[in-house]
Amino acid sequence: MPRLALPCAPALALAGSLASCTPASVGVDTGEGPVDDLVWAWGDLHAHSNWSYDGCENPDLECTHDAAGPGSRFFAEAGAEGLDFAALTDHAEADLYQFAPDPLHATGAEYDVWDGQQLLTVVADGGPVLPLLGYEWTAVHNLEHQEGPGSHRTVILGAAKACSSYRVAGTWLPEAGHVPDVGHRAYVQGDRVVEPTPAGLWQALDRALFDSRCEPVRWASFAHHPAYLTPQVTDWSVHENQPARETVVEIYSEHGSSECLDTNLDGCGWAVNEAQGYHPAGSIQAALDRGFRLGFVAGTDGHDARPGSVADGPSHVAQWSDVDADPQLQFAAGGLTGLLVRQPLDRDAVLDALLARRSVATSGPRVDLAAWATGKDGTTYLPGQAIPRWNLPAGLVLVLGELDPRGGLTWEDFEDTAVERVTDGGRVVSSGGGEAFGDSWDPRPDERWTYLRVRLDRVGKAEEGDPLGGEERIWLSPWFVEDTTGCSATGGAAGGVGLPLLLLVGRRRQRTKRNNATPSQAAASAAGPSQAIRGIGPDRATTQPSSTSRKGS
Repeated sequence: MPRLALPCAPALALAGSLASCTPASVGVDTGEGPVDDLVWAWGDLHAHSNWSYDGCENPDLECTHDAAGPGSRFFAEAGAEGLDFAALTDHAEADLYQFAPDPLHATGAEYDVWDGQQLLTVVADGGPVLPLLGYEWTAVHNLEHQEGPGSHRTVILGAAKACSSYRVAGTWLPEAGHVPDVGHRAYVQGDRVVEPTPAGLWQALDRALFDSRCEPVRWASFAHHPAYLTPQVTDWSVHENQPARETVVEIYSEHGSSECLDTNLDGCGWAVNEAQGYHPAGSIQAALDRGFRLGFVAGTDGHDARPGSVADGPSHVAQWSDVDADPQLQFAAGGLTGLLVRQPLDRDAVLDALLARRSVATSGPRVDLAAWATGKDGTTYLPGQAIPRWNLPAGLVLVLGELDPRGGLTWEDFEDTAVERVTDGGRVVSSGGGEAFGDSWDPRPDERWTYLRVRLDRVGKAEEGDPLGGEERIWLSPWFVEDTTGCSATGGAAGGVGLPLLLLVGRRRQRTKRNNATPSQAAASAAGPSQAIRGIGPDRATTQPSSTSRKGS
């Protein structure tokens, strides 16, 4: 993982404006040391195996799981993709997985789903990929709208194993179980509480802290594919769907991009799956316009136990296994999340980065990038942070370095690079290409956020049938406006107001491998005493109540 630095930009055509670009200070003291201790880690926060009722590990064998068991190759596949972390996030609604004899299994069997997920995570702990335990919470309706829309959330847990109280269902399965369209198998739900709203999900996770049978576990949740009617839209205007306890949102996956409020705007027709039905009120820009401060993550949402596989198109899904089906549920290759983390890479580091919105989403390219904003007084702010109104306008800087070779891409694979700055309503207010691009953020009184979007055109453009049109994208988490009282500090580094947004393509990167844990450390991590979450930025997220220093995110 390359180390992040906040360098003074080299003198190109903009040398005069950048003469004093060294940041004076970080926006808020994080209590965790200097910002340049952060490194990039790349992974998949949302992927499925046959522990999910719509998983499809072997499409040519009626979606049966591998001979060694459901998801048995999940974390090995993550390692083959060069990921630093991967989350096994199978559906939370089924408790038992039952299957009949099939080409890979002479006899059928019945498995406990949660035990199976935990076992895979514990066995992979201490390996080259940080294994994350999680699940997908699915609500097909909510209390305000009994016929929908509900919401889909991904939950990431801060330990390799967790008691069943931390696994919350969002909907009821049929009494006889869920039977996929293909294969001879069924998924059965036990007698347990179902929470059909995000608030109910978070309250259940709060209650688990006080369950005497459970070790306390940190957690984070986020909405995924929020703009798509199929399989379920997350309408931000519905009060019960709002992300009151969340700091990030999934902007892209195999379902496509949920970025834009208006898909007719320039750049907003990219990776939109019209066959699924697109609901603008569920878009990420709609959430930002409503004042929700959300950073960006991406995942594959793959259903074939192959996290991080973004180079081979969409995975198969058991209910929609026919490639000619309409709508085609999964139509893109999915994406990855980049997190700025402190070393060593562990579950606390991942959760800390999510809480602080230190994240970028990408459709595939893993870029060694540095980005920051400089306020009028020289204070610097990372993407995801809020800038006090009195410290605006701010100069924004983006520096692109090497592409991580583990992702299989080089800069020679692209013939054009462009950066766009997006703000309220999805307006692109500045854009440009080449190695240097200048801008500053001077928000209007009603403007609350801005983010940078990088667009990369592949050499040779699109192949026939490519739903992405030969393009790749990177989304940086937004900067937000913080309306605060008080006066501006004086002094600090010069260049805050006029500092241009700079895009530089470098050729330098460093690699830092995660240290493997010892067996005793792996065992301790599995039991995992949680630690308090420290936020970054002026607006600390709401945390769960606790009698100790343990908090969820």
